[in-house]
Amino acid sequence: YPAPGITLNEVVVGKNDQKITIGKIRMLPVVSSMLGEKLVLRKLVLSDIDLSIKHIETFSKHLASAAAASSNIALNRVFLEKTSIGVGKLAVSGLEGELLISAQGFGQMILSSHDKKSELEINRKNNQLEITLDTFDWYPFEKAATPFQSANITAIYQNNTLTINTMDLRIYGGMIEGKLAVADNNAVTMRGDISFKRLDSMQLGNTFGIEPLLSGEISGDL
Repeated sequence: YPAPGITLNEVVVGKNDQKITIGKIRMLPVVSSMLGEKLVLRKLVLSDIDLSIKHIETFSKHLASAAAASSNIALNRVFLEKTSIGVGKLAVSGLEGELLISAQGFGQMILSSHDKKSELEINRKNNQLEITLDTFDWYPFEKAATPFQSANITAIYQNNTLTINTMDLRIYGGMIEGKLAVADNNAVTMRGDISFKRLDSMQLGNTFGIEPLLSGEISGDL
């Protein structure tokens, strides 16, 4: 028999530029609590979410406030499914896992893709978010023509700025590394130092439709 629960579709949390749409919410109660004075939710499962990093803390505070405001409902665990996390148009999609919240809001997020090609961990430390991403075959935005063969990134998010401290991207048979500061205000802007090494020029040219014109390796700095 299916587990008893309540399902809500197309739920909107927040207002204006803080608005987040959740495709589906499933509330799975502890059966024995359904006849008591307080309903205990053993799981709250949120599906189909596009979540900007800058909204993670606000989103978590909404969940924590909703649980704290009700004396009739207790919330044990929050899980995410079919979730995209990103900055601007850069995102990691198809993630699932657990979101840990406290009375203050966000605590920790540990997510992975169903095929285990992507793993994302976000922890709150002091007044910033510490981020670690390890992924394979990553299309960084929706219409990307070529995936990164692998990407390993560590970063800190604070005051609407994502500071990438280490970045190792493998693409076109070579690598891209460096440090970046990505400001996510009204528009996404980047500054920093990037170097690329041993990129296969033929593979790069094929992406832009000029394969016959290039050969050899490309290295340089931006």
